[in-house]
Amino acid sequence: MVEGRIGWHDSGNAGKKLFFCRNFSELEQSSNQLAGSFNVEQVIELARRVTGRYVARGVIPPRDSEDVTSAMLEKYLKKQDQILQSFVGKASLTTYLTAVFNRMCCEVIRSESRHWYAVSDNEDYRANDDKGCHQTEIDTFIASEVALLSRLIKSLGVEGAKLLLLVRFFYQLKINPEDVYHWTGDLTPGILEQLQSGQHTTKGERYAVMATVVNIAEKKNIRPDAVRMWFNKQMEVLLCKLNHDASVLHTRETLAVLFERLPHASGMHKPDVFE
Repeated sequence: MVEGRIGWHDSGNAGKKLFFCRNFSELEQSSNQLAGSFNVEQVIELARRVTGRYVARGVIPPRDSEDVTSAMLEKYLKKQDQILQSFVGKASLTTYLTAVFNRMCCEVIRSESRHWYAVSDNEDYRANDDKGCHQTEIDTFIASEVALLSRLIKSLGVEGAKLLLLVRFFYQLKINPEDVYHWTGDLTPGILEQLQSGQHTTKGERYAVMATVVNIAEKKNIRPDAVRMWFNKQMEVLLCKLNHDASVLHTRETLAVLFERLPHASGMHKPDVFE
């Protein structure tokens, strides 16, 4: 594979332009492999269209949209062989690449979103009232989605407390003792010790720990695969309820972003909800 980078060229008054250093021809070659008439401009346009949907929903700040598109295209280039091999014609090429870029976009959102809103007050766009208003719109959208997720978790009762804790562990988010207590009560110290022992870098390791925790808390003897199936089912249920209209399209990755912003149990639930 030809090495190169995707980046931005600052062309002064014309603004920043997307450029491909050596990799442009590689991107064009891969798009031609996927379909003879599907050219590089269409690949870029699909990536921008996916980014634009998240900008419109307030998930991605407009100022960062081109950076996100660039990151997606770089991911595409790195994985183009795998992408090509996975396309078997079960869907149209446009649908297939849209799904690919949607997953990549969610990966970028999860890794970068915490930095998007931590910008110094002396940045130029902070001085712009219109941008300030847009920031408020973004905050409002995110807050409304987090509030909806909070209500969904509350409606699950004890299972909600269990799911909240296991999601925080699975996505390696911060866990407070209150998150554990609302599900396990007096067993909190032992459960917390299990969750905090080791790095648990692979999904398999995390499911194994989750199974141990469930067995302790619920006095069961279930295997990691059973926990994995339960966990995946709960996540799918949440996604179905969060994607309540055509303007919203959450995925596992954006759901993790919402959980990261969800208040800890002490701030979300009344103790008697889980008793």
